[in-house]
Amino acid sequence: MRTTDNQPEGFKQRILLTLMGHSPAIITETLYALSQQTPPYLPTEIHVITTLSGKEKLQSSLLGQDGALWRLCADYALPLPLIPDEHIHVITHNGRELPDIQTEEDNTATADFITALVHDLTDKANASLHVSIAGGRKTMTYYLGYALSLFGRMQDRMSHVLVDESRISRDFFYPAHDSDITVTLADIPFVRLREGLGFAKALSEGRYTFNRAVALVQQQFSGESVALVNNQLYANHIKVEHTKFKATSLAVYVWLLLRHRDGMSDIRYKSKDDSGNLSYSKELMAVYRQLHGEKGINKMENAIEDTGLTADYLRPHITACNTALEHSLNRAAIHYLIQRTDGGNGDITYHLPVTLASENIHLPLPVDFLASL
Repeated sequence: MRTTDNQPEGFKQRILLTLMGHSPAIITETLYALSQQTPPYLPTEIHVITTLSGKEKLQSSLLGQDGALWRLCADYALPLPLIPDEHIHVITHNGRELPDIQTEEDNTATADFITALVHDLTDKANASLHVSIAGGRKTMTYYLGYALSLFGRMQDRMSHVLVDESRISRDFFYPAHDSDITVTLADIPFVRLREGLGFAKALSEGRYTFNRAVALVQQQFSGESVALVNNQLYANHIKVEHTKFKATSLAVYVWLLLRHRDGMSDIRYKSKDDSGNLSYSKELMAVYRQLHGEKGINKMENAIEDTGLTADYLRPHITACNTALEHSLNRAAIHYLIQRTDGGNGDITYHLPVTLASENIHLPLPVDFLASL
């Protein structure tokens, strides 16, 4: 049963993800160390990232009824984690399983492979993930640690296992009951970027490369910016989308962006039931036509052309805009949300955050477009 405080051992599905070069003992050492901590973390399944040669070593020495994994679980009365063949992830390049990582192209393929796998494993809401970076090449370790920083959640952990190499033999997999060899699990703190930035949602749209992931993160720190490209809204280079964010809602947001960019006053009503504003309706219809032409304009004209734009008309579209921003950007949406301010005398104003600089608003409509109407 899942806990309410994101403790990893409380999740029904507990995943151990390890790197393996040519030493399968990393897996049993890590599993042993996890079982000895308080409280213990007992994986229900193991996933291994390795090469083709690493997979052969893994299958010959660790798996099967005579393998070291089975012996460890039997000796220490541990539940045997699932590790079917599909949990052994051999790094591929152009559909070919790599026997080893030898070239720059192999290295790039490794980065992309690890990024995609960590994204998939952290997409399981009812699972916790424990990542061990003890095995594999140094570049593999870097990519795995960075991928967990990108996608890791509060219930996910990262560690390194430490063993005194001078005291163990080549066939060592875990300490026997009467052994004084210590296997230490070193917890490695990491920065969880997933919740604070919008890139995690963008990456979930498909299988992105490691370089694309890094670029998306970097863009999050470049300051707020918003752009309209081919009638698609982007905030900090992240596509803003939602099923409720349709043509009219887009026009409302672009209209507010234009007013904000051009230094015009906030949208103001004397009360939530105030009569419509004809200047506002003229501006909004002009923006709609610039974006969408005459398609669908009749419904808007019938609603606001003669009576003016009311707060009641705006309200659901503002909600749709903010819903799309929060859906696409997570917590970073706060820099772009349409804000409502209620005055002491019952008046209402709608505006964008003051921190959104006009020079960072990029729209295919000229300056003073609204003022020229």
